[in-house]
Amino acid sequence: MARNGSGTMAVSVTLVDGNTILASEHNTNNTDFAAEITNSVAVDGQSTLTGQLKSANGTVSAPGITFGSDLNSGFYRIGADNIGLTLGGTKIVDASATGVAVTGTLSASGAFTGSSTLQGTTITATTGFMPDADDGAYLGQSGTGFADLFLASGGVINWNAGNATLTHSAALLTSNVALSVGTSNPVTAGTVELGHATDTTLSRASAGRLAVEGSNVFMASDVATQANQETGSSTSVLVTPGRQHFHPGHPKAGGNFDGSGTPAFRSGDYGMGSITDGGVGIYTLALDTAFADTNYWLTAWSREAAVGSDAGVLSAFAADTKTSSTMQVRAFNPETNALHDATEIGIMFWGDYA
Repeated sequence: MARNGSGTMAVSVTLVDGNTILASEHNTNNTDFAAEITNSVAVDGQSTLTGQLKSANGTVSAPGITFGSDLNSGFYRIGADNIGLTLGGTKIVDASATGVAVTGTLSASGAFTGSSTLQGTTITATTGFMPDADDGAYLGQSGTGFADLFLASGGVINWNAGNATLTHSAALLTSNVALSVGTSNPVTAGTVELGHATDTTLSRASAGRLAVEGSNVFMASDVATQANQETGSSTSVLVTPGRQHFHPGHPKAGGNFDGSGTPAFRSGDYGMGSITDGGVGIYTLALDTAFADTNYWLTAWSREAAVGSDAGVLSAFAADTKTSSTMQVRAFNPETNALHDATEIGIMFWGDYA
């Protein structure tokens, strides 16, 4: 008889001492033995399994599937639907229904594809591999990439060998993420988001973006701060539009306004707030952003309404209001030495913002 489904085989015919052995009984047993030997696995590799190979669960130090000369390396069952690969008694791969975790370095010499998140503390590209969060393409080579790139605190991205050229990415990184770019493989376009890192050395950015312009990569430390602009001496940082106005030689506010009727700035003013009418030729101008003190200065001019009229002069009395955020001015007719409402007044402020 064949095995019973649990791997147990019983003898078909039991022979009794002193009885004559019949050929049919003897042949029946031998036939069963031959059939089950054939149904067993030959250790020299001749056999091909037609069913499942069931092994012991094993442990991380004694895996259920192992090798005669390396008994602490192989595969073992961690738990339900959870398989581990152990090498030297240490779990290297943990495969479960939710994904695969790898301990140590994961390297790929060819295409590395995915559809969700690539996560780790160190990701190194050596042959053009880099996931792209924008359009799902490898940076430096074609193919299907990852929808997102996430590195934990202290993570590193390296693409400084082989053909590893970053073309563009909007990969999301968290704090203290170092970006290493080889001199022969520059970043050529795009941005990489960074979080709240505290290391501002060249290999790490302190916050915000890694800006890419042509073949240049600008770290957060390469961008001028308000203090850089106010000092006005650095020749090694870049000035962004939002910092330009902090330079001492750059106007802080200004515009063109109609001083007749209800005074108001015309469109296109810069940094100016409301205008308060203080009577004929008297205007109190509010600033959108306050200066650090009242040591700021201004220039102005006045245009008259009609051809042949005298030129206007814009000035202020000693008692006129001047605070860090407001300035009172007066429009004069120099011929009559009288205040008047000018139809067009241009004004510009310089100084130190708070």
